[in-house]
Amino acid sequence: MTNPDALAEKVNESLPGWKLINNTLHLKLSFTSTSANLNFTNRLATSAEQQHHHPSIFIDGAQLQIELYTHDTGGITEKDFVLAKEINTLNKNYTHGMVHEK
Repeated sequence: MTNPDALAEKVNESLPGWKLINNTLHLKLSFTSTSANLNFTNRLATSAEQQHHHPSIFIDGAQLQIELYTHDTGGITEKDFVLAKEINTLNKNYTHGMVHEK
C-alpha cells in the first residue's frame, strides 16, 4: 500500500489502538506486572511464529510496545494487518493482568 493517506485511513478504520508512525504500525499496551506482560508477549510470539511474520517487541517492565512492518518491502503490507488484527484479538481475549486503556 503506497498512498500514505489511504494507509492511515485503513489503520484508523481496521486497527483500533494502533498508530501509523513513519510507515510502521505501533501499539502500546500496559499490564499490571512484568510477568503479565511476558505472559502476553509469549502468546504474541507464538502467533507471530505461526504466521512467519515477526514484530519488533520492546518490553519495559509492565509496558509493551509493538512495531510492525514488512522488512522485505520496507513498508506495511497485508501481512502486517493480519498480524496486527491477531494481536488485537489476543489483547481482547487476554484478561490476566491487562490494563485496558481508552
